[in-house]
Amino acid sequence: MIVTAKTIHKLIEDRDFRYGNSCFWVDGVNFVHQAIQNNFEIIKLIYVDEKIDTDFKKEVIKNVHRSLHHRMDLPEYATISNRKDIQGVGAVIKMKHQKNVVLPGPGVVLEHPSIPGNIGTIMRTCSAFGIKNLYLITPSGDPYSFESVRASMGSIFHINLILMDSHLNFDTSHIHIGTSLHPSATLLTEYRILSNDNQVLIWFGTESRGLTPQSQQKCQVQLKIPITSQVDSLNLSEAVGIVLYELIARHQLALG
Repeated sequence: MIVTAKTIHKLIEDRDFRYGNSCFWVDGVNFVHQAIQNNFEIIKLIYVDEKIDTDFKKEVIKNVHRSLHHRMDLPEYATISNRKDIQGVGAVIKMKHQKNVVLPGPGVVLEHPSIPGNIGTIMRTCSAFGIKNLYLITPSGDPYSFESVRASMGSIFHINLILMDSHLNFDTSHIHIGTSLHPSATLLTEYRILSNDNQVLIWFGTESRGLTPQSQQKCQVQLKIPITSQVDSLNLSEAVGIVLYELIARHQLALG
């Protein structure tokens, strides 16, 4: 793929184009730095000469082979940046994820999440609580969309992203904890981890329907966040944050 402002626009706007080329766009020197630090492949580094005004930017650029450099003038770069404070450093980066595997250690499972911004925020929350493995059961919103990457604040480069075709791809090597609003579900505040085993997967469904019955059957435990009757549900990213805080920070779920 020849990288130009036009192709970057298409990477931003067209999911099929992103996946057809297995790459995505990031805008900002910190994103590029985190990608390099976590061994993501840089397809093309884009920068504006007049914006390379700090030693940090110079160092990041120096860490990418010259053959991958592409200079762009400021007006053209402004068309592919949504930042008010244009940093003038971005990159086209190779996607890095796994498919239909269950990795050792704790993880979060999102069943058919639809909103990219929520997916990105959940990446950031997982990273904050030391959860390395994030599973997305497809179809789902795109974790590589511009909105998701931006909301992740670079956490997309710190986690293991695993795309799963079905709930059937999960094995029995983990304890599966589901989230539910059903009256019979255990209150989150009353649940205690009974084992120091860190092989735990915490499942979340969509805001509108929750987990499917098939996924609920997969879970040995169903937990419910105590909320008032004034709201039907919480935003998905809020729910993930509350559950991870309760199970990890308060109940000290072992992270290995």
